[in-house]
Amino acid sequence: MAGIITLTTDFGLSDAYVAAMKGVILGINPGVTLVDMGHPALREHLASVVTLMKASTSWRRFYAMLNRALPRWDTALPMPIDLDDEGTDK
Repeated sequence: MAGIITLTTDFGLSDAYVAAMKGVILGINPGVTLVDMGHPALREHLASVVTLMKASTSWRRFYAMLNRALPRWDTALPMPIDLDDEGTDK
């Protein structure tokens, strides 16, 4: 049973937690492809994003503040935000 599993963690690089998780996953399914999305500062980055969200009065304002405070680098994907949706339930 092949497939792709994406790991998004805030474990960082100081311990063996991610390696242990990958070992268990590969032990269960040796054909799976693992993609690790974690990085050492994920917790701090998410805290910054939440702070910007709380300080914003609209999605447009949040998006502008986000791009100014945490610009994208290299091949980072843009956030798929509908700037015309001002908080309606969809």
